[in-house]
Amino acid sequence: MRIDHRKKKSEPRRAELVPLLKRWSAWALLAVVVIDSLSGYAIFHHRIFAGFLNKAVAQRLHITIQPAIAFLLLAHVLLNLRALLTERGRGSRVLDLTLFVVGLVLFGGSVYLASLG
Repeated sequence: MRIDHRKKKSEPRRAELVPLLKRWSAWALLAVVVIDSLSGYAIFHHRIFAGFLNKAVAQRLHITIQPAIAFLLLAHVLLNLRALLTERGRGSRVLDLTLFVVGLVLFGGSVYLASLG
């Protein structure tokens, strides 16, 4: 029996994965920021959104979406930082691990601060 060790064309290579993640994180961040902006606007101008979103729901949505914004913003910034450093010849597994740990610490801190109210 012969084992084929070649990569399938349907599997994205590692070099193609980072630009794909950068693009997805940017579009997801844009969508979440738009929702956050609309909910924030609905909190202060609740009469405009009366049929669609009342003040209490807008407040809950606005608070609930904050960790998603923090995660997507950190992902977007750290992925772009990784791409920049890799282009300049500084990319390595240590860099990947360092950026991952920094992202986890910052995200954990933002969730903690959000839980304080």
